[in-house]
Amino acid sequence: MAHVPLLFMEVLCSGSEVSSQVPCDWLNLAGFGIQCLLFAGLVWYTLETRRMRKEGQRQADAAMESLKLLKVQSEQKDAQELARVLFILNDMQSNLMFWMPIAKDQWGTAPETVKLLPDDWSSVFYQAGKASIELRTEVQTIQKHLTEANLQIARFLSKPPNCRDPSLMPTAYANLQKAAPLLSKAISRFEAKLG
Repeated sequence: MAHVPLLFMEVLCSGSEVSSQVPCDWLNLAGFGIQCLLFAGLVWYTLETRRMRKEGQRQADAAMESLKLLKVQSEQKDAQELARVLFILNDMQSNLMFWMPIAKDQWGTAPETVKLLPDDWSSVFYQAGKASIELRTEVQTIQKHLTEANLQIARFLSKPPNCRDPSLMPTAYANLQKAAPLLSKAISRFEAKLG
């Protein structure tokens, strides 16, 4: 059996003298071929890794760009919401200035209904809470005074004109007077926040 591997080696080496000390050219070529394949695999792996790294960087850059765009959109939305809140507060201030002389001593000129707080008051309260705790507290105090004034004026208006209780209006006027400077201050603070 020892002769079979030697015969096989003799055929493969095509006539070169086989000995245990000197390997044949075929083994050298096979080793070189395996090294070339390993080198080619390493080059492919390096190129593929580089491609994947570039793709990952491209995706990261795209994600950063998306985040920047979202931030700009969020800032624009916040600015629009602040502008809307300022509109609401300015409208409230006009309404308050309309009702102050009526509540003071012009009771006979009062319209049939009163609404001192708008339907979307919650957005004012929300934006105030985002700005600061102090502004939120001020807005809450404005709400309290205007709610009380609204209730007193509504009770006054609920009766026929000749049966109205005039004692309700001075209290309503006092609440409107308390709310007026707070409302002006809130408007100034929201304007400053809007920039």
